[in-house]
Amino acid sequence: MPPKPTFVREDVLAAAVKVVKEHGWRDCSARTIAKELGSSTMPVYTALGSMEQLEKQVRAAAQNMIIDYQVREYTDNPFVNEAIGYVLFARDEPNLFRFLYVERGQPSSLEERREMQRVMLDRLQDSSAVQRVLTGISQEQLDQITVLSWIFVHGLAMLVNGGVLNLGEDDIRQYVEESGSRTAMWVLNAPRRS
Repeated sequence: MPPKPTFVREDVLAAAVKVVKEHGWRDCSARTIAKELGSSTMPVYTALGSMEQLEKQVRAAAQNMIIDYQVREYTDNPFVNEAIGYVLFARDEPNLFRFLYVERGQPSSLEERREMQRVMLDRLQDSSAVQRVLTGISQEQLDQITVLSWIFVHGLAMLVNGGVLNLGEDDIRQYVEESGSRTAMWVLNAPRRS
């Protein structure tokens, strides 16, 4: 009788990410992961402990994937790139996007959001383009631009993800750049609050 294959944590996580990517989180179970691995469910629980731990690990893997999209150079503006990458991820990885932003059983934690921001800032830290964009913008203005841009970009991503809009990369870039410049102009030209 041949020896039973052993699976390390990374194997189980890769199988789980593949299941979520292809079928969504709702179809991700120890049984579907085991089927992907060609094993029993025991390696799933042995490698990751519980489905709660598995969900955290799959979420972290999906967040790293979206960050990989966001740090690509679609334009010479890293903030526009971040937005374009977000929408492209929603289009290209619909089940992972829904897993991160739609199918959550609970809101994302402050710790989780801070970790994503830290990773993004680490990747963009050495960019002279970041410094160029931020020159002359107050923190309050930057916060307003960020929130308003997030509302638009997330809405665009949801429309693309849901198939309501079928957009190519050039269309996405155009929408993001136009919205971003209008938002920035509106915030920067708005009277200051006292």
